[in-house]
Amino acid sequence: MRDLTPNEIGALMFKIRDDLETVAANLSTWRSQGIGPSNMVPISVIAAESKVRSTLTSIEDVIQLIAKLSI
Repeated sequence: MRDLTPNEIGALMFKIRDDLETVAANLSTWRSQGIGPSNMVPISVIAAESKVRSTLTSIEDVIQLIAKLSI
C-alpha cells in the first residue's frame, strides 16, 4: 500500500464527512418521527445522533489541520 498525499487524505475526509452528514440526517428524522409502525424513538437513536454530530465536529477539525499541510 502506498502513502496517501495530503490532498487524497483531505478528499477521503470530505467523503467521510458527507457520509456522516447523511447518517446524521437520517437519525434526526428517526428522532423526530420515530421508527416503525408505532413511531417509537429508541433512546439509542438520540445517543447515536449525538455521537455522530460530535464525530462530524472532530472530522472538521482534522480537515482544517490537513488543509494546513504543505508538501
